[in-house]
Formats: sequence, C-alpha cells, structure tokens
Amino acid sequence: METTEKLYSPGDIRRLEIRKRRWKAALYIIALGALAVCVTLCFLTRTSNAARMEKAVLVISALAGWLCLYIRRFPVQDAGHEIDHARMLLDGKGEVFCGTVTVTKERLRIKNSITFRTVVLDAPGEAVLLKVIESMVPRITALEGRPVRAEVVNGYIAGIGAP
Repeated sequence: METTEKLYSPGDIRRLEIRKRRWKAALYIIALGALAVCVTLCFLTRTSNAARMEKAVLVISALAGWLCLYIRRFPVQDAGHEIDHARMLLDGKGEVFCGTVTVTKERLRIKNSITFRTVVLDAPGEAVLLKVIESMVPRITALEGRPVRAEVVNGYIAGIGAP
C-alpha cells in the first residue's frame, strides 16, 4: 500500500491566504494609525511647540514607513509567492520517483521570493536533484535514509511518503 503525503492541500492554500490577509490588515492599521497620529499632532501644534511636533511627526512617519515596508516585503510578499508555489504543485501533473532522499545544505533563493533547498533522490540506477520549499524541509528530513516514493512536479517535490 502506498502512502504518499502531499506537501500542500487546498486547506493549506486557504491558511496561507488568511495569513496574507492578516498581515495586509496589520499593514493598513499601522499606516492609517501613523497617519491619524501625525494629523492629530499637526492640529495640536502651536508656535511654542512647532519644532518638537515636527520632529515627532518625522519620527512617527519614518518608523511607520519602515515597518510597513518590512511587512509588505517579507510576510505579505513571501506568503503570496508560497501560495503561487502551492497552486503550481497542486495543479501540475508530475512524475513518481522511488529511492532514498538526502537534503543538502544548498539553498536557492529566487530573487524577492521564497527559498528552496536541494534534495538528492537516489533512485536505482540514477540520482535525481529535486527542490523543496525550505518550510517543508523538516517533513523531508524525517524520511532521510529510508526508501520513499516522491511525487515530483516541475522538479519540485509535491508529495512524499513510504513506497
């Protein structure tokens, strides 16, 4: 009996989409909150405290801006790329390889995207180089050295389990 476990399911895609929406909501809350604070400080400005208020507005704007850029670049964008990757694995037609797996130290980062690790699948008579998203490495390393059955879509491991 073959027990191949898919690395992603439609439920995982929904979970990733929810996480992405939550980070986007946090980004908008931070941006609008900083804007509201800056506008409030502008209304509270008098001649005697103008210099202090200007510095406060600059500091708040800069910190909120950097925080928004960080959130947009890392959690939001990376979740979007992982969603696209998961959809590609679920929708793609792939091949099946049997052998033993070994996760290498080699990392491949697609520019402004997610990070992959290289996996060597030693099949009888050949060795196949595959890739797996770095967040799934613990699931692969648990099977290292044992015979496995791997479903591969476009060079990426889509599912893995006992043969």
